Amino acid sequence: MRKFVIYLILTISHFSFSQFTEGLSKADDEWNKVVRKKNIAVENSWESVPIFPGCEGVKKSDRRQCFHEQMKKHVKINFRYPEIAKEMGIQGRVYVTFIISKDGSIKNIRTRGPDKNLEKEAVRIISKLPDMPPVVQKGVNVSVPFSTSIAFRLK
Repeated sequence: MRKFVIYLILTISHFSFSQFTEGLSKADDEWNKVVRKKNIAVENSWESVPIFPGCEGVKKSDRRQCFHEQMKKHVKINFRYPEIAKEMGIQGRVYVTFIISKDGSIKNIRTRGPDKNLEKEAVRIISKLPDMPPVVQKGVNVSVPFSTSIAFRLK
């Protein structure tokens, strides 16, 4: 078996608090329907942002950056390149969307990437995210959508 030297290039290049309104595929259209149907809040109406465990003591203005850094750390710690993907030389970027629900749990994880094995690994990583305090909008806990990407690279 060939030896692979794997350099994990962890890129969470686009971590956004967004409404997911751009429908690039049928799956995205379905995701948009879920967001609208469940009355999920859009960012500009939030009174607070989600706080990743470990960011509680951070100034409000720095919480978004702390969230981003903690997310990168979480992905790096939990990342495992799928063996079958290594053997087949499969690499690429997997785009992930998910919802932090009203109770702070992670739900509705959706992926789009070059290979099902990479998508499966992305779902595994995101599903291991800890529960977070929910976002508040007008004094009520609300569900919020997120998106990110994970780069899978072999070298």
